Amino acid sequence: MDIKKRERNMKVLKMDLFSPRWGHEDEYKITINENNIEINMSQRIAKYKYIDGEFKNISHESLETIMRNDNISIPENLNYFFFELIKSIIENEIMEEDSQLELKELENWINCNTKACKFPNTDYWRSKA
Repeated sequence: MDIKKRERNMKVLKMDLFSPRWGHEDEYKITINENNIEINMSQRIAKYKYIDGEFKNISHESLETIMRNDNISIPENLNYFFFELIKSIIENEIMEEDSQLELKELENWINCNTKACKFPNTDYWRSKA
């Protein structure tokens, strides 16, 4: 496949998640290039490959390990909803212009969950963060 066609198939989405560990939002960049997915937050990168209808983690990081590092409260079933959205994007079930809006809904859900759950604030827990 030539470079121009690969670039046309590439989609870049962004999600700003509140990090209780640092007290601000961090940008998570999600790059989808055909069946390859990369989630990048600063120096941390999780890579997945979409094979036969399933996402295979092909890196040492995952979406959840990156989020846990920043004390983000991970909603139950986040992986299911996140990867359903990514699958819908890959399989063109969702319009490209709608994909960022739908990701924003997940971002809001994650941030609401994180901000509602205040991280323990004693010396012991701060030393673990």
